[in-house]
Amino acid sequence: MKLLGFTMVSFCILTDKLELWCKNRDNIRLDEGAKNVTRLYFVRHGKTEWNLQGRYQGANGDSPLLPQSFDEIRLLAKDLAPIHFDHAYVSPLPRAQVTAKTLITAMHQTIPLSVEPGIREFNLGKMEGKTFAEVEAKYPKELHGFRYAPDQYDPHAIGGETFPELIARMQPVIQRAVEYDLSDSANLLLSATGQRLSH
Repeated sequence: MKLLGFTMVSFCILTDKLELWCKNRDNIRLDEGAKNVTRLYFVRHGKTEWNLQGRYQGANGDSPLLPQSFDEIRLLAKDLAPIHFDHAYVSPLPRAQVTAKTLITAMHQTIPLSVEPGIREFNLGKMEGKTFAEVEAKYPKELHGFRYAPDQYDPHAIGGETFPELIARMQPVIQRAVEYDLSDSANLLLSATGQRLSH
């Protein structure tokens, strides 16, 4: 069985600036020709109207992608097009689905796509839809834990989910995706959000 964190799984993450970096457990860039490696390409959804407005956006809120995001997704597609993707997994939120579908179309690939509720965005409870300033004023303790001290983050008062709850629902989806790779050499695309990718 393949588990997360083992060298046979590499993590390829696209930063907010759509820069691609890959690492394995030893933090070494893997050779593209490496065998017996399932590669996971985590793609953050494109920038949205709420991102531009400085609003928290999690599992229960959504806003449209900005026009510039589509240009950035198409640029990213040019870099990823030479890679054959075997499957795509996407959060049920529209911003993640639009990002994934736009990327797949722009890469000119036919890729099976599965919507996975387990990788939906972080449930931020009452923080969702509020501006960064509003959250800082109204929920300073929760915000501090969320941003700077995940082990102290207690979102129960705001109706959110904890980091362990996030991991508990996310990890099985990723493990299943890797286990379903019978070739041990698939490239898998996962479209989600920045908060999930950064923790």
